[in-house]
Amino acid sequence: MSINIKHYVNWVLALVLPSVVGAQSMLNLQEAVTKVLSANDQLQIQTQYIQISENNVNKALTGQLPEVNAVATTSYTNNRTDIALRTFQPEPPVINIEEWGVESFLVNVGAEASYVLFDGGQAKVRYQLFEGLNEIERNKQEVIANGLITAVVNLYFELFKLQNQQNILLESIAVNEERVQKLKNSAEFGKATSLDILQAQTNINKDRSALENIKLAENQLLIELKTLMEDDTDDSYQIAAINQQMMLPNREQVFATITQQNPELKLAQSGINLADIQVAQNTLSRMPTVAAFANVGYFFQQNDVQQLKEIQNIGGTIGISARYNLYDGGARKIKLQNAAIERTISKMQYEDLQESLYAKARKELVTMQNINALIALETANLEVYEETYSKIKDRNAVGQVPEITLREVQLAVINSKILLNTLQADLHKSFYLLNLIMGNAIE
Repeated sequence: MSINIKHYVNWVLALVLPSVVGAQSMLNLQEAVTKVLSANDQLQIQTQYIQISENNVNKALTGQLPEVNAVATTSYTNNRTDIALRTFQPEPPVINIEEWGVESFLVNVGAEASYVLFDGGQAKVRYQLFEGLNEIERNKQEVIANGLITAVVNLYFELFKLQNQQNILLESIAVNEERVQKLKNSAEFGKATSLDILQAQTNINKDRSALENIKLAENQLLIELKTLMEDDTDDSYQIAAINQQMMLPNREQVFATITQQNPELKLAQSGINLADIQVAQNTLSRMPTVAAFANVGYFFQQNDVQQLKEIQNIGGTIGISARYNLYDGGARKIKLQNAAIERTISKMQYEDLQESLYAKARKELVTMQNINALIALETANLEVYEETYSKIKDRNAVGQVPEITLREVQLAVINSKILLNTLQADLHKSFYLLNLIMGNAIE
């Protein structure tokens, strides 16, 4: 099974590369997916089930090939025997013989072969049944993989957002630390008060507190991701930036792709196909079966009391047998009814699942449209906030604007950056989730 996160090219949006400090390994989305799929035990187990189902797709298991057997029988008996023989004479009309230790010895050695000449297509349908079961096992594997990739995508982008928030807060802390130092220098010349310094230091403490909360949330998500990857080391990961080009596909294209490729829908369709095969199998079960048989061998029997004391036979037999069920108490009819009901249920489940997947796809499409609009709006807001912050910062430096006003504008810039990065990450997450719903994650 090859894993491939497919891409659509048209609209470019680059996320900011996290630069969280520390001994961390760079991890991109494709690597995370590969690690999880390689480590997952459920996928490995499903691979074994696929192998079993592939082995079952064999004509020998469906009665489409001749069957040849070697046979051998030998027996020895020692009995008390009473025999009454008619003489066909007036006297005595019957002769009675009573013997103890009457022995009989039999040997039968040979080979026999049989082949079904006609069964109304039952063997062919049994073969199709095994093919259908194999298809189901393969689709189950795709469903498992798709679910794992979805979990990875959600964790990956949540981690990405948290690491970006850390970078923004670290940048804010660095700016405020520099500002505290400048205020301390200005205080020596009476141009800044201790209240200004205290306010700036308080801002640093607030940012550090927020940073610790974000790190705690990041560690919890990282544990979940490492659990999926079965990584029990103490290593941390730096989430790589995604410079993904995206195009918003139209709804009809999305629905058509879902119907054709979604793993869950393919599995549901496999259930319908299997139900159709079972209906055909139960329909054909009333057909007669005609088989040819042949045997060749050696037969030897020796008796103490029979007139034919010893017999030996070397040779063979060929023949044809036919079998047709005249009465089974309605068992075939019940099986046929149940198979038809199973087919109806499978079709209903397919339709329900299809509507559910369409609804999920519509949600992601609307989400991407809304996020695109919000990104455009927030990008404009950030430009205004940064321009305002630059002006307020200059005015604060000459004592025209109080420290609290500067902090309010700085918070507006920080929150806008965090929101913009969150929107960008959510847009990419929706893009990947939409592709997973469409079945584009697995080739």
